[in-house]
Amino acid sequence: SIKALTANQLTKAVSGQMEQVVKMLYIAGIIFCILAIVIVSSIFTLSVRQRMREFGLFRAMGAKVRIIFKMIILEGFCIALIGGLLGITFGLLVTQIGKEKISAMLGNLYMWPDISYFIITSSLCFCIALVIGMIAGFYPARNMCKIEIYEAIRKGA
Repeated sequence: SIKALTANQLTKAVSGQMEQVVKMLYIAGIIFCILAIVIVSSIFTLSVRQRMREFGLFRAMGAKVRIIFKMIILEGFCIALIGGLLGITFGLLVTQIGKEKISAMLGNLYMWPDISYFIITSSLCFCIALVIGMIAGFYPARNMCKIEIYEAIRKGA
């Protein structure tokens, strides 16, 4: 059977479906952020453990625990800063270069957002990358600061 729909009914139906898609994308984004924190933290933990002797020697020369902690957090911040900038730059380049292809694939039904949308989205992603980098550096920094000086020098590679 064929049923006629008004524009208002069609808009409500599409809007409801899009809300569900957006909710799923938010959930996927949160899951990806959690995974990013776990993965970056694991890699960062390995990096800190490889330099355990170096941190032990810093502490033996008089560096306070909070200085070592700040060094590790700052390193995570710098890595996230560089990674965030590279990721945003690459993403914007691919998006701008492939703008026509994307529109053609969607059958020219897509209204391309203005540059302010890309600036806001890029800024948000950049801030999230920085926060993930600092959170990921927190666990190895905290663990490194708990280790005694002698043990850090002895266990270091």
